Amino acid sequence: MKNILIIAGCSVASFLVLLLLGVGLVYMKPDWFVHGTVAPTIAADSLKSKADTVANPKRDSTQVASTAKPQERSGQPSADTAFVSTLSEKNRSLASALDSLKRISQIANVKSDTSSRSDWKSTAKLIETMDPEEAGKILKRMSDSEVKQVITKVKKKQAGKILANLDPDRAARILR
Repeated sequence: MKNILIIAGCSVASFLVLLLLGVGLVYMKPDWFVHGTVAPTIAADSLKSKADTVANPKRDSTQVASTAKPQERSGQPSADTAFVSTLSEKNRSLASALDSLKRISQIANVKSDTSSRSDWKSTAKLIETMDPEEAGKILKRMSDSEVKQVITKVKKKQAGKILANLDPDRAARILR
């Protein structure tokens, strides 16, 4: 008995959902439900008038107004115009979101470039074995954050000799 009630309830619910969908479609797209050959004729006339407007841009406004849809003549925007404006608004919002994502991606790439060197220890060992003057020349060409990554992994005595070969202001920034 419970199964029958459940099946009957689901059937009624499904029917109501389909009915609401049908009413919604009729309300949103009434031109889909025009009977007979009227709809293709209206569509063909509309396309022909649009083609004529493109082909003859010098037509006067009375001819254009006479070929306009009844909604357009009454001053109300057509469904197509509303749809196009909605699409253009969504296009603008997507473009701005894309720009934001590009900026975020660029920032992330810059951060990952400096932190992506997982082999700071091997670089530090290499710098440590070099003459302090030569190591200083190389470190002068690196960014402060990169030098800090390397110098913190070099032995303190050798790091002091290398930092002595750098500009004092830069060495102070690196040691902060």
